[in-house]
Amino acid sequence: MIRVRYRSPRLIAPLILGLLLLPRPSRASEQGDAAAAAEEYRSRIGPLLETYCYSCHGDETQSADLNLQSYAEVASIASDRDRWELIRSFIEDGDMPPAGVEPRPSGAEVDELSGWIAATLSQIDCNLVEPGNVTLRRLNRAEYDYTVRDLLGVDFQPAEEFPADDVGYGFDNIGDVLTLDPLLLEKYLEAAEEITRRAIDIAGPGPGKTVGYDGRLIRDKGGRPHGDDDQILASEGELGIDHAFETDGRYVLRARVYGDQAGDEPVRMAIRVDGRTLREFEVEATRRSRMTYEVPVALKAGTRRVAVAFLNDYYDEDAGERPADRNLIVNRLEVQGPTDPVVSKEVESLDDDAGGQLYGGKGRLLATAGEISFRHDFEAEGEYRIRVVAFAQQAGPDPARLGVKFDGETVDVLDVPSSEAEPGTFEARVRVKRGKRAVALSFLNDYYNQDHPDEALRGDRNLVLDRVEFVGPVESYYHALPESHRRVIAGPALSGSYEEVAHASLRRLANRAYRRPSTPEEVEGLMGLFRMVRRDGASFEEAMRVAVQAILVSPNFLFRVEYGSAPDPGLPGDVRPLTDWELASRLSYFLWSSMPDEELFRAAFEGRLQDPGELARQARRMLQDPRASRFIERFAGQWLQIQNLDAVAPDPDRFPEFDDELRRAMRRETELFFGAIVREDRSVLDLLDADYTFLNDRLATHYGIPGVEGPEFRRVDLPGDARRGGVLTQASILTITSNPTRTSPVKRGKYILDQILGSPIPPPPPDVPELEEGPELAGTLRQRMEQHSTNPSCASCHRRMDPLGFGLENFDAVGRWRDSDGEAPIDASGTLPGGDSFAGPGDLVALLKARADDFARTLAENLMTYALGRGLEYYDRCAVDRILADLDGHDSRFGRLVADIVTSDAFRMRKVEGGN
Repeated sequence: MIRVRYRSPRLIAPLILGLLLLPRPSRASEQGDAAAAAEEYRSRIGPLLETYCYSCHGDETQSADLNLQSYAEVASIASDRDRWELIRSFIEDGDMPPAGVEPRPSGAEVDELSGWIAATLSQIDCNLVEPGNVTLRRLNRAEYDYTVRDLLGVDFQPAEEFPADDVGYGFDNIGDVLTLDPLLLEKYLEAAEEITRRAIDIAGPGPGKTVGYDGRLIRDKGGRPHGDDDQILASEGELGIDHAFETDGRYVLRARVYGDQAGDEPVRMAIRVDGRTLREFEVEATRRSRMTYEVPVALKAGTRRVAVAFLNDYYDEDAGERPADRNLIVNRLEVQGPTDPVVSKEVESLDDDAGGQLYGGKGRLLATAGEISFRHDFEAEGEYRIRVVAFAQQAGPDPARLGVKFDGETVDVLDVPSSEAEPGTFEARVRVKRGKRAVALSFLNDYYNQDHPDEALRGDRNLVLDRVEFVGPVESYYHALPESHRRVIAGPALSGSYEEVAHASLRRLANRAYRRPSTPEEVEGLMGLFRMVRRDGASFEEAMRVAVQAILVSPNFLFRVEYGSAPDPGLPGDVRPLTDWELASRLSYFLWSSMPDEELFRAAFEGRLQDPGELARQARRMLQDPRASRFIERFAGQWLQIQNLDAVAPDPDRFPEFDDELRRAMRRETELFFGAIVREDRSVLDLLDADYTFLNDRLATHYGIPGVEGPEFRRVDLPGDARRGGVLTQASILTITSNPTRTSPVKRGKYILDQILGSPIPPPPPDVPELEEGPELAGTLRQRMEQHSTNPSCASCHRRMDPLGFGLENFDAVGRWRDSDGEAPIDASGTLPGGDSFAGPGDLVALLKARADDFARTLAENLMTYALGRGLEYYDRCAVDRILADLDGHDSRFGRLVADIVTSDAFRMRKVEGGN
């Protein structure tokens, strides 16, 4: 008999049986059916339970914490579906009552009791649409890394620093367990900063060479040594190096630092050149999380001092248990550049008639509304960046305002909030033709008021212009920028102001990051951040970094948000079809653990994903994509549990040949084997007894299979005497189901029940010792297990597990074939509770394949759980039954199984609480 067992963490709400009948009965009919069910339970089933079960599972004795007498009503049984499914399986398999316990039910009584439980739990109307509800879930660590990689082209693993994901139903993508704690929020912010630092090149084209100075190279420059590589500033001061800048140009200065945090504010530092502060930073990084801070700057050739300054020393001798000492620790200084073709003009060196007043070697001052003008020779047509280094003597309610003109036309207006102590760099974009062009820099909002009643509004506003830089043409270097940069920032074909480029770039990126069209309000919010940072004097790229960070910490990026589309009159009021965009994300995170690609986005935009045939076609395409390797690694790794190989540690004295190379080879065999079934659309039953596998020389030697040479894995047809075939005979599975010093028939038997047959057993009673802890046990492993299993608390479960596990005893704890264990010959024979006997691994696998329906159901349930991100409920049995019926008619092909899942109601729809 094929059984359905769904393992939910929640108790299922009590069911009113009449509501589940088809056709829908009247209320009088409901009451009559309920009364009939109650009478049947009282007159037929209750006496059977009393005769055979209550002595161990009743009011007086509750073995396994089970009291069957507490189920006084039929509804209470239906509400505890998971437990009664388990009870039914024990009764059917002859495990309850346990062997040797009298009286025992006859075969007819077993059938009656099992059939009644099945009928009671099976009253489901499969014509009703019941897709279930998926908890709003965040991206897990793997999904986060893959999504960042596919979105931005940044290939590193930022989520390595995140807390570990919890696991539910065997998988780490289950919404109910993907919690969001404060530490993870902090890590999201840190990751966004590091991702944008890698993705967006603030240097410009370049990249130019990078020269680095580790802490040990700058120890004679200030501070004192701290560990092997770092330098510590324990009081306010600076630590620097003298660097020879070979040519004029734009450079990026970087400092990799962290802080000893103490007091009420974080460590503050500044990056300086020749004593001039370029920018101040708040350093929130600690010893556990070093961070890199950087600033772009245009510099003349020559030797200059590049320094990091510690600005806010703190020490509290009365701090008690609180951190008392604030310090800045410098790990590395870097100089990158020159990064782009810069033509720089010092404003004070312009012709006398350019305008303004010379200002003490710092440029020209505009004391009233006016402009500084000159002509510049552009050697090529194209788009240029105009960078103006400026500051203002601020007064009045607004910052000074700078206008940039070309050939008499204003191309941009920029706020200049910076001061003389910290001049800023302000940028505009302009497309020009080759030749000499008139350039004008205008002071637009002069202010003078010494009599204002508000003292804060008295004063004289003036604008000082220090230097003008022309960078370009942009087209000449855009395609040399990193791919990640080009994915974020629109290319040179998009002409216009920085405002226009930022808007187009952020809208495009938000569409992809949110996996749906972004709203005008969302884009405007990002533009608000961009403008705010630009007003503070940041470059275009620096402002874009901040806006992209906002995208990366948005719930629309971090969570898989599903609202469903408008109500469908053909569906129940609380059921919504998913939108095309939501279906695209369900598909991509199911099969790629990442965001949709351009073809999926296009299908969603065109509304094609509402067609089940298109969903199935896309799934087939995606399984052939290289990104499907993520599905193979993550689904197979968790379902088959081969990811646990990383944690196993066979005893090196008993198994000296086991090392990390062999560990990797074991895992790779199973991944390639599962991948072949996926990519070649083979029968899922190959997982049980395929006559091929994937080996390299190391693993083939381990198996004793000749003719495989070299470290490369290749497909190997197994000879008839190979004694292997299918996952249960692969070293990965055999090793994770063993103990460090020996095999474990219990672990192997439990693995087969859980992962292959979908027939789990409850955990052992808490007072049962491990086998090794019983000094009274002696003899072979089989004999010791038999003694251990005489414990009445253990017997029923061991009767199911142990024969299955002993069937694999010819394989040792690292998966090698053996005929003896020490001096004792291996006995791999056994008899299953149903009476089927086997003589060794080959016979056992044949018996398991005879239960192909159970295996296919187990695989389908696990695959559906992984696809939906939730545990299966009782009503999902209808979908699983339909999937299995269709699978059986298509040679059990893996691709058909995936197609049936993605076209199911549970995948294409969702339940909405309250019908809203």
